[in-house]
Amino acid sequence: MANTHDYSIANDTGSAVRTDLNTLFTEVEATNAGATAPSNLATGKLWYDTANSLLKQYDGSAWVVVQSGATPDIGTPSAGVVTNLSGVLPVGVTGGSGLTALGTVATGVLEDAVTYRSINQDLGTGDSPTFAGVNGTDLELIGSTTLGSAATTISKTDCFSTSYDTYLISANIGQNTNSTDVRLRMSTSGTDNTASVYWQVLDGYTSSSSEYRIAGASQSFTYLNPNMSNSADHNLTLNIWVYNARSTSSSTRFHGTISYLHGGGYFVVGDWGAGFSTASTVFNGITIYPSSGQITAGSIITAYGVKQ
Repeated sequence: MANTHDYSIANDTGSAVRTDLNTLFTEVEATNAGATAPSNLATGKLWYDTANSLLKQYDGSAWVVVQSGATPDIGTPSAGVVTNLSGVLPVGVTGGSGLTALGTVATGVLEDAVTYRSINQDLGTGDSPTFAGVNGTDLELIGSTTLGSAATTISKTDCFSTSYDTYLISANIGQNTNSTDVRLRMSTSGTDNTASVYWQVLDGYTSSSSEYRIAGASQSFTYLNPNMSNSADHNLTLNIWVYNARSTSSSTRFHGTISYLHGGGYFVVGDWGAGFSTASTVFNGITIYPSSGQITAGSIITAYGVKQ
């Protein structure tokens, strides 16, 4: 498109004036778009540089870029400038897309920033969200496993490493056989430790306000919940803290909470209790399985590391 109109309408015949006006209006409508700068200059005049996809304005001596076609770089804000980023980075943003550059943010700039990734979404390479914890600790998502179809076990492998000493295992588990036990074992390189090295005490309360307690020593597994219902509406939900998973000099220890529907028709909630494994083994994974039947599709297990 030419952008050479001189913005002056000369006296002429009616049709010639109309043609001249149409040419002028076309250039105005397109912000004087063209690969080269307009020859007619006026302070404040706008020009869309089609060769570089830049909007420019004449300041009286030169063409100055007003806005590029790319996502803007907001630069380096000063302390206190940005007070709330809620909603700026939506769930689903991966790899840092959505902002070209934030710059180096000074101390105190992000006064109420929010974690911008959902807890179970695919994070992409190199990204791990951090969730604020207590006493100066943070939870960092390691990964999760979701069953696409029913299976005899659900596992999270390669979740224990030298990066953390303490871990949180969170799970929502369904099973298809009524009144079966759901159990836990530690694993190394995908192989469960089935030796009689597990000890535990489970202490909870039922919906009829009675105490529910189970204890075991030198077992080949750790109970998560005895006699679980196979009701699709009442899965086992649990959060288990795991300590010293990779230590060969001290026992691997567990502690957590549970909620589930007992096969007898009443709810069991409360403290899952405590347990430990006496195996002098470096563990890097965990497996959950029922004593019979299968874990149902959609069951999920998620691992977090505790960062001090």
